[in-house]
Amino acid sequence: MSLLLLLFIVVPLAEALLLAKIGALVGWTATIGIVIGTGVLGAWLFRLEGSRAWRKWQEAVAAGRMPEEGVVGGLLLLLGGAFLVTPGVITDVLGLLLLLPPTRKALAAYLGPRLRDRFFGGSLDGRAGPLGGGPFGAGGPFPPGGRGPRVQVIHFGHIGPVHADPAPDSGAERAQERDAEGVIEAEVIGRRVPVASRLRRAPRVIDADFEVVDSGD
Repeated sequence: MSLLLLLFIVVPLAEALLLAKIGALVGWTATIGIVIGTGVLGAWLFRLEGSRAWRKWQEAVAAGRMPEEGVVGGLLLLLGGAFLVTPGVITDVLGLLLLLPPTRKALAAYLGPRLRDRFFGGSLDGRAGPLGGGPFGAGGPFPPGGRGPRVQVIHFGHIGPVHADPAPDSGAERAQERDAEGVIEAEVIGRRVPVASRLRRAPRVIDADFEVVDSGD
């Protein structure tokens, strides 16, 4: 509610007062010219930076890595464009700051880790969160007592079924299968089950689905 109040009441009121002050100092013709000029400059800069950012995204995806500015940088770029199409001096200044690479990268570097930790468990930019964590937390996508046993993923690298075996020196069971391409290793917590996994191969993107195919009871 406080953010909506700021966006729809405080900012327009501040814009009106600032335009009135500028108009009283330099005249309304010059004030309108300033607003139009900053809008044109912002539109040109948005087109330039948008093309550059899109090109870098394509290059990064082709190389199998995340873009330098990550998802947050792209969102800030879009937000800057939205500010620039909103009439006003304050919104134009904010939009230009978000479009300029130095300020946008600095803000993305500041906000990125905080947004990842709060909403995505450290996975917003394609990096996995803590062991067994991810966006669902340490307990996995199912609450305690919910559907299926809990599975803690340790390492990805192979597509195919894996089967749980007793893990030495551990109360949990360990599912593991090795081949020339890599390893899937997971701990099945609670009871011994075969685990089927599916891994979508894409650069730095993990999409795994664990299903109980035999309860072993």
